[in-house]
Amino acid sequence: PIFRNFIIFLIFLNTVVLMVEI
Repeated sequence: PIFRNFIIFLIFLNTVVLMVEI
């Protein structure tokens, strides 16, 4: 579960960075 939460966190962080860049 921890590893899965980490992946979800990375995807969320990537989405935030993408929104900031655009």
